[in-house]
Amino acid sequence: MTDSTHPTNDANRNDAVRIGSPPLSSPSLMTGSSSRPVPLVTSLRVLAEESLSPRLRRAIKEVIAALEVGQPAEQVLGNLPQAFPRHISILVDAGIQSGQLPILADEALDYLLRQSQFRRRALWSLSYVALLSAVAGLILFGIMAFLVPQYRAIHQDFGTQLPAVTRALIFVSDGVNGVLTWVTAATHALGWLGSLLGVVVAVGGLVGLGQWVRPRPFARRIRRSYQRALSWMPLLGTLFRALSLSRFFHLLAALVAADIPLPKALRLAATVNDDLALSTGVERTALEIEHGKSALDAARASEAFPRESLPLFCSADNRALFVEALQGASQLYDARSQMQFAVMLVILEPLIIFGVGLTVGLTVIALFMPMVTLLNALG
Repeated sequence: MTDSTHPTNDANRNDAVRIGSPPLSSPSLMTGSSSRPVPLVTSLRVLAEESLSPRLRRAIKEVIAALEVGQPAEQVLGNLPQAFPRHISILVDAGIQSGQLPILADEALDYLLRQSQFRRRALWSLSYVALLSAVAGLILFGIMAFLVPQYRAIHQDFGTQLPAVTRALIFVSDGVNGVLTWVTAATHALGWLGSLLGVVVAVGGLVGLGQWVRPRPFARRIRRSYQRALSWMPLLGTLFRALSLSRFFHLLAALVAADIPLPKALRLAATVNDDLALSTGVERTALEIEHGKSALDAARASEAFPRESLPLFCSADNRALFVEALQGASQLYDARSQMQFAVMLVILEPLIIFGVGLTVGLTVIALFMPMVTLLNALG
């Protein structure tokens, strides 16, 4: 007979690193919020399948490989590859420092999985609109690059007086042909291989510049101005706000459940969120709480949260009730964001079709108006 207290085969090796309620020294560290916990390696494999980023998928596979060879979970998760989003590293570090790695690693993976699933759904939903826009763009490019110059030569030969809309079309066509001529000359000078290398270097330079600019103070001001402008847009602003609040309350619930002090939990939840206006208001809320104000009074004074969410902070002294209220708020704003996204798609698709039809129609009219004038003159 085999002792039931010990693993008996290699199939259990993948389940040896798990996240859940047991201490970190336990070989049964599990992940999953249900009553039947899920092995960490299994959760990571699901996340790798859902992720749209090849770089992140490779990083997840590196973590899986390290866990499968028996490295401690706190060591592996505490040194995540740079491909993991910054907020995941922040949550894991907070879990290690507070001794609550099981709970926060669980929430970090769940948060990343929800983001990947939302992005995948959004990508598929917008694929038709993107395909339609791309086809319309190619048609307009062909008209501007090849058809408009021929009409321009014909009208110049006859000395036709061109209307303003046709002159504007010719101006755009000249710009397109100028860029096309420059690209053709560069390709002939450098060759196809050199041109491809130049494109790769240019894209790499732009990515590097973006990484250098991102942490700078002026970049933060630019993002704040952009988000402020976005918040005034009827559909996008509401969608961005609902997504931001859903993520914030979801992470705050996890941090509070991990017994992290509320001011620190507020700051961490705001740090992993890209909503700068919310981050500023949350910082003020945390300071007010540290200075002795109640959570409700501090949240009301900071104006960081919608008025409808303020009653959540009435239960801040009851951790279990507060966590349940925060999770409910997260689900509410998540449902609202999905509804806003669906409404945006319903409105966006007809607008794109109408815009494409209007653009193509105006282009055709601009091309044929001088022909009508010319035929009338010849008649």
